[in-house]
Formats: sequence, structure tokens, C-alpha cells
Amino acid sequence: MNHLIGRINNKTTLTIGPNYNHELLMYIHLLDICQKDMPSTVCVTLEVPRSRLGLFTKHGSVLPVQCLLQDSSGSKWMNIFAAVQLGFGNIKTTGTPYTNTFSLQIEDNPEGWYGSSTLVVSFRVPT
Repeated sequence: MNHLIGRINNKTTLTIGPNYNHELLMYIHLLDICQKDMPSTVCVTLEVPRSRLGLFTKHGSVLPVQCLLQDSSGSKWMNIFAAVQLGFGNIKTTGTPYTNTFSLQIEDNPEGWYGSSTLVVSFRVPT
């Protein structure tokens, strides 16, 4: 498995291939393939205010969305996560943050793009 991942990361003809490396490693872990000592994953959930969605709707149709994590300190790394869950609604929390009791629930707004709720974006990342 390490040889395969090394080949993927070092392949120079795949200009964006290495950007999906973290997502590949996460699914290798979730599917319990070969690497038993991989760290667990977390779900990142973001609320995007309706006022910030103009980029996706200004051309009269909704553009595809993927999640891009990028370092803001200037070291030039980024990772792209294509398996993204989108919905409109409100986030409600239960439990204590930073413990195993903490969880999120999303109250769905069935009006979607035509409603007034925030866009909720969720994706899993390795820790």
C-alpha cells in the first residue's frame, strides 16, 4: 500500500492527483484496507451565509461544489475533497464540544437554493 501511495504522490503527469491524497487515505482507513494504524477521521461542517453564494448562482444555474482546504500561512499546500454533502438549513448542536458526546443535527430547509437558509457543507477529513 505504501508503494502505491508513493507512486500516486510522485506521478508528475497527474497535476492535481496528489491534491486528493488525504481523501484517498481517509477512505483506505474507513474501508479498513491494509493500514490498520491510520488515524481516525473527522467531519468538517461549515455554514455558508446565503449572501456569499452569488458565485454559484450569478450565471442562472448552480455550479458544482467541491471542498478545498488550503494553507493560509503561505506554505502552498492544498487538499481537495470531492465527497461533499450539501444542504440548506440550520445547524443544531447537542452535547459538549470536544468530547464524544458532541454532535450536529441539520434542520433541513426543503426550499434549497430557493429558500433563505444558510448552505451547510460537510466533508470527512483524516486527522
